[in-house]
Amino acid sequence: SGSKTLYVYDVSNFEVGDKIVVGVGKTTAEVMNITGVDKVNKTLSVESNSGNGLANDHNAYERVGELKYIALKVTPARGTIAKNYYDLKVEASSVNDRNTKISDNFDVALYIEAIIRVVLQSDQSDQLERGGTTTYQHTVINEGNTVFCWKGIRVPSDTQLIYQIEVNGTFQSPEYQTTDCIEALDPDENATFYVRVFAPSDVEDNTVEAALIEINGTAKDENGVSQDVNASNIDTTTVISGFLRLTKDVNTTKVIPGQDLNYTIVIENIGKKDALDINITDVIPNYTYFKSARIYEDGNCTGTGVDANTTDKTDGSGLKVSIIGDNQKVQVHYDRLPPNYKRCLEIIVGVQK
Repeated sequence: SGSKTLYVYDVSNFEVGDKIVVGVGKTTAEVMNITGVDKVNKTLSVESNSGNGLANDHNAYERVGELKYIALKVTPARGTIAKNYYDLKVEASSVNDRNTKISDNFDVALYIEAIIRVVLQSDQSDQLERGGTTTYQHTVINEGNTVFCWKGIRVPSDTQLIYQIEVNGTFQSPEYQTTDCIEALDPDENATFYVRVFAPSDVEDNTVEAALIEINGTAKDENGVSQDVNASNIDTTTVISGFLRLTKDVNTTKVIPGQDLNYTIVIENIGKKDALDINITDVIPNYTYFKSARIYEDGNCTGTGVDANTTDKTDGSGLKVSIIGDNQKVQVHYDRLPPNYKRCLEIIVGVQK
């Protein structure tokens, strides 16, 4: 009792390093090397385990005719609840020289050390505009072998950005603490909560804020004593002036009546999220008239492109051009523009004579 090494004797045909299941699949026992056998006093010695004094003599059991020994080192598997196990039945069996299976049960006491380990996943980052919000999802994971009582969450409060906690569908204060468990997590179990971040309208562009997200709780060690447990990660939020960058260019600065004028509009997603349902309206310059439009999937207006002209066209990626208001406006619609993607629209107008 109190030892993490368990010894079982009187089983033949096992070799050092063999694995034996102990209990209901909870632990694995490894066969240890026997360093000495005293047949007269029916005792044996086994190899020391990291100098913890386990090389002392242990009583051996005698079969009729000869002695057969085995020594097991038992290591709890991850997920085994930490507690004292008494009268655990350990069975090891093998086949003797007469091809007859022999086995024995041994009443033993097995002591399992508590492993207390909780992690919070994971560090994240995002961008948002002034007046906008973003939400980070966090997962609390119990990687130990004892129950973790999750009790609290803390997010920054005296900051330029505003933080709000959402647990089980309910919003909480920046420092949310309970006396009971928010949730009791068994080994390998996890729970999720969310942190919502809001950027006030008066915050400056390019503001970068790294927020420390902390959780706390308790877990009992192998002696039943509650231990404080903490974990944390970082949410980094950047305030930007916009997710989209629009660039307009023209092929010349001087034209004469009757000449064509060719100009391009490039839209780029400079954010970290998909830009959805984008509409851009461009007014045809004075003293010109619409002639044609062409859509390109890249941001350089190269390749074959797709003609738009006076009817709706799409390039297959959700980009569409509409000519509206008696050919006085060109409206561009994008269903979705992923981060770092560009789309280009080439418009040709004729200069009135």
